[in-house]
Amino acid sequence: MSKQPPTVTSRIPGFYREHVEQRLRTILETGLLSEDSVQHLQDGGRLTLEVADRMSENVIGVHGLPLAVALNFRVNNNDVLVPMAVEEPSVVAAASNAARQVRMTGGFFGEATAPIMTTQVQFDDVPNPRDAKARVEAERDLIFQIADEAIPGMLTRGGGCRDLDVRVLDEDQGVVVVHLYVDVGDAMGANVVDAVAEAVAPRIRELTGGTVGLRILSNLPLRRRVQVRCEVSADALGGPDLANGIVKASRFAELDPFRAVTHNKGVMNGVDAVALALGQDWRSIEAGAHAFASVTGTYKPLVVWTRTDSGLRGELDMPMAVGTVGGSTRVHRGVRAGFELMGVTNAGELAIVMGAAGMASNLAALRALAGEGIQRGHMRLHSRKQEVQQNARLQAKKVERGCSVSESAHQTPLPNPGSGQMFDQIAGRYDMLNRVMSMGIDRSWRRKTVDAMELRAGARVLDLATGTGDLALMIARMHTDAHVVGSDPSKRMLEVGVEKVARSGLTDRVELEVGDAQALRYDDDSFDGCCIAFGIRNVPDRNAALTEMARVTRPGGRVAVLELGEPNVGWLSPIARFHIRKVIPRIGGILSGSDEYKYLQESIAAFPPADEFAQQMRAAGLNVLDVQPLTFGACTLFVAEPLGATS
Repeated sequence: MSKQPPTVTSRIPGFYREHVEQRLRTILETGLLSEDSVQHLQDGGRLTLEVADRMSENVIGVHGLPLAVALNFRVNNNDVLVPMAVEEPSVVAAASNAARQVRMTGGFFGEATAPIMTTQVQFDDVPNPRDAKARVEAERDLIFQIADEAIPGMLTRGGGCRDLDVRVLDEDQGVVVVHLYVDVGDAMGANVVDAVAEAVAPRIRELTGGTVGLRILSNLPLRRRVQVRCEVSADALGGPDLANGIVKASRFAELDPFRAVTHNKGVMNGVDAVALALGQDWRSIEAGAHAFASVTGTYKPLVVWTRTDSGLRGELDMPMAVGTVGGSTRVHRGVRAGFELMGVTNAGELAIVMGAAGMASNLAALRALAGEGIQRGHMRLHSRKQEVQQNARLQAKKVERGCSVSESAHQTPLPNPGSGQMFDQIAGRYDMLNRVMSMGIDRSWRRKTVDAMELRAGARVLDLATGTGDLALMIARMHTDAHVVGSDPSKRMLEVGVEKVARSGLTDRVELEVGDAQALRYDDDSFDGCCIAFGIRNVPDRNAALTEMARVTRPGGRVAVLELGEPNVGWLSPIARFHIRKVIPRIGGILSGSDEYKYLQESIAAFPPADEFAQQMRAAGLNVLDVQPLTFGACTLFVAEPLGATS
């Protein structure tokens, strides 16, 4: 890989949450794009009819696809932004998430073979095919000379004919095919090798005595391949059970071609999306990949995952005929912009990145199958896509109460249970309802959470889903030199919180602001501690929120998650379960005059068991230090630190 400028990183947390204009500004700030590419993207990335008419025949319009950027890729020790043209949001999201998991153990590593394309010259009715084969092989130097004379431009760029072989396909019918192997440099090479086939056919006909048949490239370029490998820890994936599930799914693909073709479709999800974005012949790549998978006589997976002591090792091997010159790379401004973003300088580097994209897509698919399931994951991403579209139209307004609710992020006005809008409805009575329904125990739970963070002097702490600020205020009272930032999507809850902060006299150390746990605005390692109480179950994308918490917490800092659950500890747990399932919704409905508290019981029942949620924390980049069930398991405190930190 060509080394990217040191300021470029493929880690852009919260990128998907931004409005498309902000995403574009973020990409422009990398400095990778030329002025022409900047203008092209700012204009919407549209292909003009004039250019389209030069690219194809019988043009009547332009059919567009979304141009996206897959993030988190680290390939051969360099960060890479990976352009993808695809209509399916799960392809980009899944590849980015898998790349994030892989980068924790160093990223992807790969090699590409020399860019040797294969062309075929077919002959029928060859008398004595075995003798003809020997005559052709004896004249190989002359045939190479004829071939190179047909491609003088490629010869000056260091390419040319490198080898040939002769195959007798049917001795009785006299069917013989000659393969010529041509170094095509940084071109895809179809036109080059077709010219070679046409040029050498007359001389080979003289040597074989047969009738010239087809003269064309093969889309199975066995000598133009890419191999990519990576390792990923079981913790990053979500635990050993998920890692084992991925290995079993990979083995299934090795044993069964019906499974292998779907396994390989997962690879091609990533490869094709990059190919389309960068003007590559994706049809040729697809054909070659599936033919290669079958070359042994049994259809096999293109990537295989095996278990290691710490997690998984993946290895991909496939043909990859791609180019960085010629074709649409010269006429399509969007393709040129894609190459500038990726930063590759030759076809081999492009092949490696595309192989890494295919590997990431396959890993994401297998992890989903071994965990939540493909359909559930797809539907969650479609729901998130709709949410992002809505958020793009609505910007949070500053809460003008007291002196300290910042307009720092987009509010999340979801009309769903558990959303900021739902909590807006009950903000005025939220604190009273909590005290009544928890019988005051929630205060002791919060104190344990503050203690568990083991904050140092002068700590800076982030409290997510802060609501009316109870936990933020408790942190400030227990640590009199701490500065606390409380963030929540509910404007009305924050208005109540601002009044409480003002009454407490802590406005200089407690700041409340509208924000989204899934896309935090803060720099990496900017807090000594990060916590969320009774809020993680309401976040649509828990993995995104946990990943963000890990990102903004400094090495050695603590992440604490306090969450309600179904009581399951001790002989009184059945009574506690009855309280949560039956009493809380009734009391909440009576006191608040609404049905919102029915959601509370439903969300608690739907929250995963403690061991499963701990695995989710590990998958998000957190080292789980302790899991404490509180009050018969009615509440659980999870304590963690960013992966890589040492206790």
